Amino acid sequence: MQTLPNTTDHRRATLLTATFAVLWVVLAVWRATVTYHLAPAIVAGVASALGATTPESRTRLAAFGLTVALAGSLLLNVMGRLDGPSLLPFGGAMAEAVIFAVAGSVVGWVFGDLARTS
Repeated sequence: MQTLPNTTDHRRATLLTATFAVLWVVLAVWRATVTYHLAPAIVAGVASALGATTPESRTRLAAFGLTVALAGSLLLNVMGRLDGPSLLPFGGAMAEAVIFAVAGSVVGWVFGDLARTS
């Protein structure tokens, strides 16, 4: 039997994603030379980890979080506010943000799946 998605959980997850994204952008604009390494991963993963009740809704929320994280990364890069150091031995802060966003989305999806099955 398929479980219908809980719209309250979806709204909460969407609001939490937006809140973390806005906080990340504000902090990055305020301090451009500081890299908030985990921010893209948190923004990309929080929705699917906390708000999904079915694999389909988890996938949609993971895609939403990834899109928001990539959009935030692109916005900060265009504004010249993604200039801090990178943890990666290649690329810069933008490459790190993209890789961490993808990783955060995947980890959020897996965590959400494990939380629902246990």
